[in-house]
Amino acid sequence: MLLAEAANAQEIRPEIISGPNTTTSFDDKTGEILVAGRSSVVFGQALLTADEFRYNQAKGVVIGRGHVEFTQGQRRVLAEVLTYHVAEGLVRRGEKSVSAISRSMPRVKAPPAPKPRSR
Repeated sequence: MLLAEAANAQEIRPEIISGPNTTTSFDDKTGEILVAGRSSVVFGQALLTADEFRYNQAKGVVIGRGHVEFTQGQRRVLAEVLTYHVAEGLVRRGEKSVSAISRSMPRVKAPPAPKPRSR
């Protein structure tokens, strides 16, 4: 099922990949799409898999609950509750900021080469 979000100049089209026992509904009061049951949602190169989703189209925020996995490129975040701010590319686990997706992966410095031994 494809769900369209009316965004500014760039339109973001998330795709929800439903599992076998998934139910999808829309909450008129909050404007949220509710997906119950193990499923995934794809935003471009970002993949979020969880037992339950709440996607607020107006705010561009998706919250995954239960065995949440977020992947984008080489990034992978595991959590019980995870919030993804689509426009900013920001991922939060609980209340703590985990990473800004728009930033490149942190570079790890290679250890210095061993110095040749003097004989």
